Formats: sequence, structure tokens, C-alpha cells
Amino acid sequence: MAFQAWSYTSPPFPSTFALVPVTPPSELKETQVLIEVAAAGLNPVDVQLANAGIFKLAALSYPKGLGADFSGRVVAKGSAVSFDVGDEVFGLCFEALGKPMETCLSQILLADVTKAAILRKPPTMSHIEAAGVPLVFLTAATTLSEPYTILPPTTSTKPTIVILGGSSAVGIFAIQYAVRKLGARVIATCSSRNADFVKSLGAEVTIDYTKESVRDRLLTLRPAEGYVSVVDCVGGVDLISDSTVFSALMTPRSPEFKAGGAYITIVGDKTDRATMGGAILYFFSPRMLLRRFWGRWGSSPRYAAVNLRPDAALLEEAVKLREEGMVIPIDSTFPFDDALKAYENTLSDVTKALAEHGLLGTAPWPPASWTPTKELKVYFNEAEAALGNKFEPELAKADPTLFFKADAGRTYTIICVDPDAPSREDPHASPLNHWVLSGLRKDEENEDDDEAVTTSEEALVEYAGPSLKKFGHRYVFLLYQNSGPLLPLSQQSTIKDGKEISDRFKWDFETFTRENKLELVGAKWVLVPS
Repeated sequence: MAFQAWSYTSPPFPSTFALVPVTPPSELKETQVLIEVAAAGLNPVDVQLANAGIFKLAALSYPKGLGADFSGRVVAKGSAVSFDVGDEVFGLCFEALGKPMETCLSQILLADVTKAAILRKPPTMSHIEAAGVPLVFLTAATTLSEPYTILPPTTSTKPTIVILGGSSAVGIFAIQYAVRKLGARVIATCSSRNADFVKSLGAEVTIDYTKESVRDRLLTLRPAEGYVSVVDCVGGVDLISDSTVFSALMTPRSPEFKAGGAYITIVGDKTDRATMGGAILYFFSPRMLLRRFWGRWGSSPRYAAVNLRPDAALLEEAVKLREEGMVIPIDSTFPFDDALKAYENTLSDVTKALAEHGLLGTAPWPPASWTPTKELKVYFNEAEAALGNKFEPELAKADPTLFFKADAGRTYTIICVDPDAPSREDPHASPLNHWVLSGLRKDEENEDDDEAVTTSEEALVEYAGPSLKKFGHRYVFLLYQNSGPLLPLSQQSTIKDGKEISDRFKWDFETFTRENKLELVGAKWVLVPS
């Protein structure tokens, strides 16, 4: 019987994404199992892996599969496999170099039980729910298990664990694991929109990262014994860049508790979700490696960048916690033939963040149906701006540096607007025009970085950073693809020279983009004092 699987050969994703026929082998090896897939779970890491530069190598440009999470039914098995034909199973089969039938976005899955984490599916989970559990649950459980999270000896108070990104997929399971399995008290970050949901999962306190400083709030809320674990699902260095603050937050080492508290990140110092996170970043970030080293030797609190542990015994905890009422959130479902739309949905963190904070769906902001086609990266000096992270005033005054994969022969325009001028409570001068720069194009001279861009044009409006030390303004960066050269300044109906701050008030950038025939392709926003 012929089956189909989704496949790609080389980056960028989804340029080579396609359905291909697959045929199961007539005989299985003793540890192999053949599973008819009922549901597959998709995750951003699938696309991160598919976009890895190493797959540009000719030797690795063969058809590869995607997807690590599955739920389905055993249709054939090797002699050493304990499952029976007809068993409903679910699990994680992560094969970075796997061929289409060896990964989960396939109608039929050929897995090796010695490499995959596979369990019988409990009746308390549907196939769709079961396929949404393994990767994110195992990631959460790994961060909250030894040797990363180590609980102190029995005390009269519950240990306190912080989850950064409480409404993220991993954060949702991390909260429930910490509360239900570890008996911990949880403080989680999320927007006010998600606060009730995050509290329903078990978080005792939520911190709205869009309206207050997470670092300052955690210092205020710190229990006497400190935080036994901080699980970072969003990335960045806000809590660890200052060694004094880092040490002040965490549970200190003591003769009774030699391990002390730990900061565990699944993302790393970066905040861009378009690239791989976890332990692999030690190879590219000396600062992260040094932080890990000093933590192990006791010079600072423990620190680790981690990837999941593909352990069936650990996945068994998900089954137990489900029986106790663990919530399994499903973002959305798609037919097998609509896999590309499903991946576009996993990559829509930008649109979700914009919508969550009123920056999508109502004029002058992009329509609710908009989806980015370019992953825009914005840096102030070497610090990355992401979806709502905070920058100190001096850092945000620097001219931003941009990175994105510009198409050959195309030019682009970046604008930066502030919807909170002079304040979010009284935005009568909004949107404020902070920056307009056009003529951006691929930097052909930088062969080592395919995201490097350059321009020979002067800024239409020079970048203006924050002036006052007041927390809470949103700087929204919008990247447009040009259809041709922009109109000269003298013909721009919405732009003045910007020399006076009043020239930047109430900028009608919607008309600007329409008059200049610009197509929105990317976006980012960041909280800055202003």
C-alpha cells in the first residue's frame, strides 16, 4: 500500500517542502515498529531544523522528513517490540537526518523503539491531544528534573519556581509539572490577557512583562530562601546579565543545599525563535558556556541551556498527570494536506504577539489575516530586540541594526513607530515616527551571513531613540518589500523632515505605505523607556 509523507531537501523552508510517496519495508528489523499515524504534532523546532545551514551541503540535500510528535496505531512490529499490532500508541520520534517515513509528518511512521520514546496511548487522551504532548512536555519535564532543577531538603515552605513565558507551549506544561509533580509554588510571566489562564494552570502569581519590569518584580517577590529554579522559555539575559541580580534572585548554596538554585533556559541568550535554541548554543556563545562553567564551579548560581530528554519513563509522567487533570492545550488542527498552513501557524508568534497587544487587526495596523514571510531581527548594539522584551534607555538610543534574508534583486524599507506617545494612557501624539530607512538589500559582500543587509540610501527619517526614563513604550518595527524606489521626500504627503519632534507626531504610516506601494513582510516590537 502506498502512503505519503511531507519532505524537504534544503533550506530555506518551505522552498523545497513537498508531499512524496513512501513505501513501508516488507520486513522489519527486530526493534522497528510500523505505525499508521492518526495525528502529528508540529513545532517551531521543525522549521528551525529545516532552515539549518548545514542542510545546504550537497551530501545532506536528500529528502528528509519533519515532525517529532505522533499518535497512531501499530500495524506491524519487529520481534523485540513489546507493543501488539492494533495498539494505539503515541510518543516522540526525533530524527534530525531522518528520511520522510522516519519522521512523524507522514501517513506511516517507521520507528526504532530503542531511539524513540513511545507509550501506549491512554484512553484519557485523544489522538490529537496525545500528538500535542511529547516534545513540549518532555522539554518542560527535563528542565524541572535533576540534574537541572534540584529541590532543597524538606522545609516548612514550598520551593518557589519561576516560569518565564507561562503561556508558551513549554511554559504551560512546566507550570503544571512544577505544581502537580514537584509541589512547588509558581510565579509565571505572561501578558494580562493570559493571566487568568496561567493562574488556572496553577501559577500563584503572574507578572505582566508588557507593563512592568520582570526583574524588579521578581526581586520584590523573592521569598526568603530565593528561587530554587527559573525556567526560561522566552530567551534573553534580563535576569542574568547583572551577576549581583542573578545571585540575589536564586536560592544560595549552603551546607544543607549544596546545589543551590538554577537558571535553566531552552532558548539561550537569543530571543529569536527562528533559530535553534538549547545546548547547541554553547558552540556559538562563549558567554553562555562561561556562565555554565562558573555555575558548575560555584562562582555563580547554576546555569544550563538544555534540550529535552527523549525518555519514555519521563513521558509516562504526562500520562499520570493527565489522569490527575493536567490540561493539554491544542492551538489548532489542520488536515494532513494542509501541513504548510499548519507550519505557518506555528511560525506566527509575531502575529500572535502583535494581536495580543492591539497591534494587529485594526487600522492603522496590519490586518488580522497578515502572516510574516520574513523573519526580522533587530539589534541595539549586540542586544536583540524581540517580541516585547525590555531595553534600558541608553541601549535603545543606539541606531538599530537589522538582519533578515533579503531576496536577490529586491529592496526593502524599515519603519519604526511608537503607538504610546506620549504615554500608553494618553497616546494623543501616536503613532510617533521613530525611523524610516529604505533601499535595504542583500549584502552581497558578506558571504558568511545570508541575513546581512545593507543600504546606500540616507534615512528618510533619522532614527530617534528614547529621551525620558519611563518604562512602557512599544517600538514597533515593520519591514516592507519595495515595489520600486520610494517617492522623494518632497513628494511624500505624510513625512516632514523630522528635525522637530512635533514633525513625527500622528504619523499616517498607513497612507505612507500605500502611496509608496509597500508590502509588509516582517515585524518586531520591543518595550523601551521613552
